[in-house]
Amino acid sequence: MSTELAIIPAVLIGAVLGALVGIPALRVSGISLALVGLALALVFPSLVVRFTDLTGGSDGIRVPGLEAPNWFWASSAVWVFTVCAVIAVLVLLMLSNDLRSPSGKALFGVRDNELVSEAMGINARYVKVTAFVIGGAAAGLAGWMFAASNRFLTPSDFTVFLSLNILLAMYLGGAGAVYGPIVGGAILVLLPDVTRSVGVSGTLVPFILGGLLIIVLRFAPEGLFSWVRPLRDRLSQRRATTTTHS
Repeated sequence: MSTELAIIPAVLIGAVLGALVGIPALRVSGISLALVGLALALVFPSLVVRFTDLTGGSDGIRVPGLEAPNWFWASSAVWVFTVCAVIAVLVLLMLSNDLRSPSGKALFGVRDNELVSEAMGINARYVKVTAFVIGGAAAGLAGWMFAASNRFLTPSDFTVFLSLNILLAMYLGGAGAVYGPIVGGAILVLLPDVTRSVGVSGTLVPFILGGLLIIVLRFAPEGLFSWVRPLRDRLSQRRATTTTHS
């Protein structure tokens, strides 16, 4: 199967696995739910190593990358970056619009108070499983993008530390907004380069991240993106006012 067509089973398998994980995870919430994700991160590499004939085991497996079409003006590396960037933007826009819809409001309602949501007629179990399915599909799509970019997959790429970094990015940026984890992810990626450029040892990066996380949890419990949201809402109000007057 070509890399282009592999995006379909990647998304479908991710969605199915999300549902399989989401159904038993209905009985847990909060930190226990996060521990379920970490447990999966511990189990996954061992499963990959177990089925060596299919996955290549600990040695990894090579996958064909995306080749730039003839009409594209740059190299295949630029083409892969462009494709992944466009897909990421489209997914973020879809998720952002979905959170503004009634289903998105139901999701926030279940997160804030499940009992009240059920009293208002919201099926909390359905909402939770749907969230797992969407998250699994997005994870499968991200895995496809990773494979298309790196052209090589190995269990060492997906460890519990990756899950911890994802959780760290989520808490730094803010889990209550689509773009919050992007802010947190940008911090994780750029901080080592920034510290290196100012002469700070790379060994201090974990301590800096730990201190930053403590500060964020103390002064911005909803994440750093919560500081950007009021400015964004103010700009939206100005645009609405300008449109009304015009």
